[in-house]
Amino acid sequence: MTEMNFLFGHNLGLARFATVLVSNAAQLSSSVVLKYHGQAIHVTNHPDSIMEIVNLDIKPYDQYQILVEGSDEADAQFVYKLRLREFEL
Repeated sequence: MTEMNFLFGHNLGLARFATVLVSNAAQLSSSVVLKYHGQAIHVTNHPDSIMEIVNLDIKPYDQYQILVEGSDEADAQFVYKLRLREFEL
């Protein structure tokens, strides 16, 4: 399992953030989980997943984790670190 820690810091909006998470998870065979303040969301290629992420209401300067488990963890780590950079401080 690969764990990545991020600091949410950009005000591009949670809908855009959720869309980036979901669209990238759809391209992976690995399981992707977003953890924030003790809650865990399984990120899937489904509109409900976007709504669950938005409803977490992640605030600027808050930390969150992305957990990836599966055969393409290394690819997922590269993609998420690259794509989520725009949402960091």
